[in-house]
Amino acid sequence: KRGVDLELQIESLAYGGMGLARKDDFVIFVKGGIPGQKVNTRIYKKKKGYAEARVQHIITESPNSVEAPCDHFGVCGGCKIQNLSYNEQLKEKSNQVEDAFRRLGGFQDFKLDHVVGADPIFNYRNKMEFTFSPHRWVLDTEPEGVDRSFAVGLHIPGRYDKILDIKDCHIQPVIGNKILKVARDVCLAHPDLKPYDPKTHIGFLRFLMLRFGVNTNQIMVNLVTAYDDINKLSPLIDALLEQVPEITSMVNNVNTRKADVAFGEFET
Repeated sequence: KRGVDLELQIESLAYGGMGLARKDDFVIFVKGGIPGQKVNTRIYKKKKGYAEARVQHIITESPNSVEAPCDHFGVCGGCKIQNLSYNEQLKEKSNQVEDAFRRLGGFQDFKLDHVVGADPIFNYRNKMEFTFSPHRWVLDTEPEGVDRSFAVGLHIPGRYDKILDIKDCHIQPVIGNKILKVARDVCLAHPDLKPYDPKTHIGFLRFLMLRFGVNTNQIMVNLVTAYDDINKLSPLIDALLEQVPEITSMVNNVNTRKADVAFGEFET
């Protein structure tokens, strides 16, 4: 039941990135667990056929554990298994595909012939969407009273209103992090460039969308705002074009609606 602490051995990786363990043949999905770990967990959800738990602490580390390169790992919801070696990730994902065909599709003898791994395994995304927010997620390590009025980054898992301020994202090209830094610095230096608040519907900047042309070496920056005001946006546009000359196109998409989506009614 909920609130119970259990010591579990993570057997495999479930679809979606949670560790899979069993207690007396009862399936428990473990958030933050990777295959090979023995962990102390706490149940937070109980259903008829399964339960979900969070890792409280690691008793024995997995032999396939690696150090996650991202400083945001464990807080950001973007990459759930960076601490699992890539070869083991491929193995677990292959098992998931084979299991789907055998158990769900009824193809009992199904087996993958060959698995093609990603190359590179980082800095590969050709599109990123970051959110501007006046509700920055405050880390446990930060002191009380720290400023939380600005963030440009990614959503905390399960929270529409809290944004983790991202300094470096390892799945986008390196130049994307430079764009992110320039945008943050300019906004903090210009009080008029206020992030949009999805609770009060007050503010200007909504999203920073980046597109990377892998084959053309082109970069598009799309600044999504809550209303049309090119003069207010000019300091950010000018700084981005000056400090990141690799940018080949700049778009201002205007979304005046309350819906928190990264496209609008028109663009400039």
